Amino acid sequence: MCGVINYAVGMRPVIADRRSLSSTTLGNDPSIGDTYFFSKSESFHVELEVPFTSATTLMKSKTRKALIDLVVTFQDLQHPEQTVTAAIELKHYQAKNQREPNNRYDAFMDLKNLEAYVDAKQADIGVFILITDHIHYIIKPRSSQTNDFDLSHGATYKHGSVLTYRTDKPYGDPILLTRDYCFEWNEAGDYYKLLHWIE
Repeated sequence: MCGVINYAVGMRPVIADRRSLSSTTLGNDPSIGDTYFFSKSESFHVELEVPFTSATTLMKSKTRKALIDLVVTFQDLQHPEQTVTAAIELKHYQAKNQREPNNRYDAFMDLKNLEAYVDAKQADIGVFILITDHIHYIIKPRSSQTNDFDLSHGATYKHGSVLTYRTDKPYGDPILLTRDYCFEWNEAGDYYKLLHWIE
């Protein structure tokens, strides 16, 4: 779904049409937005599938354009200059889909896009969230052809290192990131989750 969600204290979202969501005041009843605030002067704004245009060609789309999964903005209405915006990329990998190790490459590609969003000032921070029921993402990859793309628990990446997919059938070009990474997974019921911040 593409659209916008605006949450303010004392407000709840109502569907305006298929592509957008807006807010309406419902008296003193608590709202979803209330849980995100420390004062009544704050607002919480979520936009889905936000267009981004880069100054250079992006590897993932092979164009200058991309869609950010989510853009979240927190703002103090009394001090508009105190605004923080986060670009969020989401991944949900299921064992039954059997796309490991290609999914690992795609995850690193999302990290590269998040770096571009932050560097272009589209967002103050980038957030990468991956949820999976597949243990293969948490343990160290065994194949020498794809082990550059290591998301396993405790794995690290040093900025400037070139990551290369060495399979007989090409999947994607080598990837180089501009920041250091350390991947730390947490269990969430039957799933594992990976959360990483890009500044």
